[in-house]
This record gives sequence, C-alpha cells and structure tokens, in this order.
Amino acid sequence: MAGQAEPTRKSRLSRASTVYPDSAETLPRSSEGFYVKSSSAVCGIVACVAIALAVPHLYPHPSSHDDTLEFIPGNTNVTTEASACTAQRRDNATIEAALEAAVSGAFLADAASLGFQGLYDAERMMRLLSKDNDTVYPPEFHKALNLEYKAKKGSFSAYAYEALPLMHTLLGKNTIEAETFSADTVAFLDGYKGHISPVMQDFLASSKQGLSGDDAASSRGNANSLVKVPLIVARYGGDPALMGKVATAVQLHQSDADALLAAHLFAAILERLTVFGGSLQEAVAWVSTEETGLSGRAREWIEDVTSRGDLSAVDGAREIGIGPEAEQVLKSGLQVALKAEDYVSGVRQSIMAGGDTTSRAHVVGALLGALHGDEALPGAWQKKAKKYMEVKQMAHIVIVQRKTFVPFHINRDPAQQPEASK
Repeated sequence: MAGQAEPTRKSRLSRASTVYPDSAETLPRSSEGFYVKSSSAVCGIVACVAIALAVPHLYPHPSSHDDTLEFIPGNTNVTTEASACTAQRRDNATIEAALEAAVSGAFLADAASLGFQGLYDAERMMRLLSKDNDTVYPPEFHKALNLEYKAKKGSFSAYAYEALPLMHTLLGKNTIEAETFSADTVAFLDGYKGHISPVMQDFLASSKQGLSGDDAASSRGNANSLVKVPLIVARYGGDPALMGKVATAVQLHQSDADALLAAHLFAAILERLTVFGGSLQEAVAWVSTEETGLSGRAREWIEDVTSRGDLSAVDGAREIGIGPEAEQVLKSGLQVALKAEDYVSGVRQSIMAGGDTTSRAHVVGALLGALHGDEALPGAWQKKAKKYMEVKQMAHIVIVQRKTFVPFHINRDPAQQPEASK
C-alpha cells in the first residue's frame, strides 16, 4: 500500500477483530467493542481479502521448495545449517486446512478448559462433575471456579487473550519483528481490563521503565511461550525461518531457556503434523531423533513422555506435573494428546488432569486439531466459546496472508471490556 502513512502505536491493535469475507465493510462493533480498520480504504482491502478467502489457493505459495521439503526445526540456538530430514510435503490446501484447524483447536480448547483453571484437587473436580453416584458430567465449559482470576463461562483465558497481540502483529505486518511485537503487546496490555499473567506483568513493568530486549523479558519459565506456537506455525510452517521467529516471539517476553526449548519442541512437532501429515506418534518419534537438531534435553523430555505408555492420559499427565511451567505443560499435553482417540476426548482428558488446564489446552487442542481437522471441533462447543468465530476468522486471514499480504491494523476502543476481569 504505497503512500500510506504508518499508523501510530496508539492506533494499532486492540484485542480481537471481525472481518467477514462477504462484506465490503467491517462489522459493527459488538457489545465488547471489537472492530478492525485497514491501513487503506476499508472497502478495497476487504474486497481483496474476500477474493483470497473465496479462492484460497488462487495464488502460488511464495516458496523455493518443491514437493519435497528439507525440514529443519533447529534447536535452542536456532541453527539451520544441516539437513534434518527430507519428507514428502503435503499440498498447500491440505497444509493450510491443518494450520487453521490447529489454531482454532487451540483457542476452542482454551475456552472449554477455563472453568477448572488452577484446580489441582482431583477429588473436588469429581465432586463438582458428579450429580449422583452414577453420572459424571463432561468437564468442558464448566462454570468458572475463579480460583486464579474472575472469568465468565465460555470466555478465553488470560493466556489466550495475551496471544492476541501476536495475531495482530501478523495481521498488520505479516512477520514477527521484536520492536513491532513489543509495541503491540504494550498497547494491548495498556488497554486490557482482564487478568494479566505474571510473565506479562513482568514484561509490562520492565517496558514501562524503558527497558527492552533481554532486560524487559521475564525470567519465569511459564507456558506463555507455548501459547504463541500455533499462530507462529500457522504463519511460518514449512518455512526455514520458523524456529528463528519462535525465538523472537518467545524471547521478547521470556528469557528462560526451558520456556524457549519447550516452544521449539512444540513447534517442531506441530509443523511436522501440519506440513507432512502422519500420526502424532510418528511426529513425536521423528522429532526425538538426533537428525532434527534439537538438543539432548529436548529428546530427554520426549523419552520422559513416551516412557509412561502404561499410564492413562490423566494419570500420566499428573505424574509428569500439571503446573504452569512450560516443560510440564508441554510434556503433560503430549501425554494427553498421544493417548487421545479424538479431539473431544483429548480435551476432556486434559481438563480432567487439572492444574494449569488452559495452557495445556493450547498444546492438546492444536495437536489434535491439526491431526483430526476442523470437522472434529464440535459445533456445540464453538457456539459456547465467546469470540471464537472472530479469532477463527483472524487466523484464517493470517494463513491466507502466507500467499498474498493485505495489511490490517487494529484500533482500540477505550470502552472495550473483556470477559475476564481482574
């Protein structure tokens, strides 16, 4: 969009936006004030997106790769010097569908899991789900217990809301650069009225003090790093830049080495599923080989998960640990996903494991969404999850922009009130 002035930081990004492909205008603001403004004339931009959405594979993928893709997931140092594996890459339409299902599956699982966020007492959970001795009700979309912060049934967790600045950065720039992502994160947190996680509290406080880079990043090893991964893979899956972009996004907010390692490992597995297909067991077995370039510590994590094959999903997750640390969340999430027969059963088992249910939901939901596809995400759940369709539509545009970029800039409504309150 030549000749267009770059929007100011104040004008960039709010929480979520809604763009319908069959409309020449943005939707009216909802009761929570979500809306989108393009960097050019709205009608022209949305018309371009309408074409891209209506004919999603009209444009060829801008990649030098042929039908076989040299897949290099990198390691904690994000090296991409040697070939890790040559495997048959799926066609672009199949890849894009899997990427969208991964992001949608992660956010939907998050909303479904919010009710029991922070509940570590398995017996209490069973009492809450049992009406009598014979009936145990499904755990999804349970009334929020508000153990860590206040929230409404069906809303997204703090983790999910804090991932939205990354969505907005991708919509506006189609890339992840530390300076832009930092500004978008601060702008979001400044206007956000809901609960802010400790990692983001650390980052915001440091940024307000004028610190940047490693000095602004939180030293906590929590699972905020993992929640970013499905969106990053949605944009960079199949691209050699993937692991470097994971590092950029994670290290902006967290300096902890294990938080980054967990994100790299999750990204490698999710990319394997979406770009090459196959089973989750095959993806996990492949990523644990030395040829992938991941560190020995990452392979030890995989071995720790696969060694618990005799345990149930719930028991295995609890034995691994169900706290908020990235290592525990990734490993317990893999334990659940590997045992799951389908998307619904996997998300339910993840909730039943308890603890930091919503961060683990992003791991389980993304993996099983990518594996089983969008059709596996229950329509009834989608109706219960507030703002789910808005996020799904934004994720679709991020994926469309892999082929042709149409920038969007998100404006903030000062009156906007999120569903989760402090």
